[in-house]
Amino acid sequence: MKNRIVYILFAGLLAFAFTSCNKFLDVNDPNPNSATYSTPELILPQATAYVANNFVSYHGHGARLVGYHVNAGGYGGWGDTFTYEYTTASFNGFFNSVYDNILDLEYVISAATDEEGALKPEYVNFYGASKILKAYLYMNLVDLYNDVPYTEGAKGAAFITPKYDDAKEIYKGLVVELDEAIAAIKSQAITNPLASSDVLFGGNMTRWIQFANTIKLKLYVQAF
Repeated sequence: MKNRIVYILFAGLLAFAFTSCNKFLDVNDPNPNSATYSTPELILPQATAYVANNFVSYHGHGARLVGYHVNAGGYGGWGDTFTYEYTTASFNGFFNSVYDNILDLEYVISAATDEEGALKPEYVNFYGASKILKAYLYMNLVDLYNDVPYTEGAKGAAFITPKYDDAKEIYKGLVVELDEAIAAIKSQAITNPLASSDVLFGGNMTRWIQFANTIKLKLYVQAF
């Protein structure tokens, strides 16, 4: 009798293991460490912080290139900055990180529009802020590298080898994008939903418009 009970318990455990393991033990479906989607509320704050990180790197490159930082006698390092022998590998870390940053912003811009291309009311300000940050990043890219991918840039797998656009044309295109961002923000009729996700201006959309106009001023000086 005891053996029969043991056999029944053993059989039950086997049945439970085979029927439940796919659902209970399969930790990779979905994989919590590899997200397949997100929301503008989650993406915009980290993308904005990433812009600040790239801002520091960008100005570090500029200080080295124009001579604010110089190589002291007998001090090693700095390589191409000291020798002026620039190659395609020079400063490419900034290039890659900025495009990664722009990809995040493009995700927010895309998520803020519906299938017909119309802005979703709850994401109008997300759209505007992301467009402004995107323009700021592209301006910095052009300032440092001149011609860069723009019309086909930051499009993911759609353009594996994007074309490089003329620097002045990129500046002009950014002015258009900034105008679109400002118009979108001014059209916002509902209570501002951006505040809790805005780590830069705390949801103050007037400050965002001022930021956009400041970028536009610099672009006008350089492109027209």
